[in-house]
Amino acid sequence: MTTTDHQRRHWDRMSHVLNITNRLFPHDRLARTATRALRLQPGQTVLDIGCGTGPNFPALHDALGPAGKIIAIDHSPGMLAKAHQRIQRHGWTNIELHQADISRENLGTARADAAIAAYAFSAMPDIPAATRNVHTALTPGGALFTYDIRQPDNAGAPLRLTYRLFTRTAGGDVLTALHDTFDTVTHIHRDGTETPPPDNPWHLMALARRHSST
Repeated sequence: MTTTDHQRRHWDRMSHVLNITNRLFPHDRLARTATRALRLQPGQTVLDIGCGTGPNFPALHDALGPAGKIIAIDHSPGMLAKAHQRIQRHGWTNIELHQADISRENLGTARADAAIAAYAFSAMPDIPAATRNVHTALTPGGALFTYDIRQPDNAGAPLRLTYRLFTRTAGGDVLTALHDTFDTVTHIHRDGTETPPPDNPWHLMALARRHSST
């Protein structure tokens, strides 16, 4: 069994836990911060990277309206099954679900106006490849909003090991990958405005932009 298979099974098991915790501690506030930072407009198309059980769907659907589209991607069939149940409960018709490991599979070219990734990249086996695939999938001028856990090289070894055991990944720094891939990377405050880099090296909330000429 490959490392990717182990990860998929791990997150299939975790889907039951996250489905409960997302109801008790909703992502709604962070998702709405993302919609403000991305300046989403009705009718646009957004990628929900590592969508999990779909906690970002309500905020994204409100911002995009029925004419917009959400392309939700996750590597775990268990997560997508829970996301499908959420879609059915709300009667949403403009959300597409796709099973894929975006660190290994191409997402297409210029298919989305924006993307959101909630604690997604840090749980992937190849963070630089994943950010490159998202960059390619965005239209020129598009942007990616991400909130995640960083694993900088100067972080304490016990904390890095704990997180790697939880996510079943080899580890990597999401911020470094964003800087290497996108034209500009801006740190974002919870109200959706730009802010100086935070003091906490482990937490990341940022907007990565693809310039219209690239």
